[in-house]
Amino acid sequence: MSMGIIILTLALCWLVLVKAGPQEDSLREHNRLRRIHGSPPLTLDASLSRGAEQYAMELASQGALRHSSGAGESYGENICRHIDPVKCVQFWYDEIGSYNYGSARYSTATGHFTALVWKSSRKLGHGQARDGKGIYYVVARYTPKGNVSGRFKENVLAASG
Repeated sequence: MSMGIIILTLALCWLVLVKAGPQEDSLREHNRLRRIHGSPPLTLDASLSRGAEQYAMELASQGALRHSSGAGESYGENICRHIDPVKCVQFWYDEIGSYNYGSARYSTATGHFTALVWKSSRKLGHGQARDGKGIYYVVARYTPKGNVSGRFKENVLAASG
C-alpha cells in the first residue's frame, strides 16, 4: 500500500471515531438554543442518559407518549415522537412564541421550552428509541429540574441579541 492510501484510511477512521452520536447532537442543539437566552451550557450525564434511553425504549414499545413517574420530582423531562430525533429539540423550543415573559410562570403550552432553556439546569440526559415504523421516541432529562414555581423570572430569560 502506498503512504497516501494509509493516510487516507487513518483519516477516515479518525472521522468515524469523532462523529457525534445522538446524545452529542442533542446536547449541541440544546446548548445552541440555551445560549440565545443566556443560559449556561449543559453537560451530558451518563446516568440521566441511561434512564432516558430505557424510558424511550419503553415508550417506543408502547407506541405512546407520557411522562415518566420521576418527571418533575428528581428531574425535568421533555418527550417527543418524530422521524428526526434532533428536530425534537427545535420542536420544544418553538413553544417560545406562546411564552409570556411578563407573567413568568408555568404553562402546559410552553413547559417544554421553559425546561429546555431553564438557566439553573446543568445536566442533560438524552435517550431515543425507534419503533417498528421508523418513528423515534426521544426523552430529554434535566437536572436540576426546571419549571419550578416562583423561579421563572430568573431562569427563563428573553432571547438576547
